[in-house]
Amino acid sequence: PKTLHGLAPITAIITKFAPPTENNTAAYISAVADYTGFDPAARLNLRSPATLSALAQAITKHENGIQPYAVADVDSIAAAAA
Repeated sequence: PKTLHGLAPITAIITKFAPPTENNTAAYISAVADYTGFDPAARLNLRSPATLSALAQAITKHENGIQPYAVADVDSIAAAAA
């Protein structure tokens, strides 16, 4: 998604990677926002390991119906990615 200084809202991220032509994008955005507690329109710091971990966990849960990975593992990967 288009970012400004590494910031992007959940709505932009999910719409880009799960477009309405292929998904119920509104439900996806709502699920990710509910799981993370982030406002779907708020610009998120995508350079923050904590933010990346929360997003990864929420997206994984939405895509798979469960979040099968240990939080510590997701946190470690998010820290390396940030």
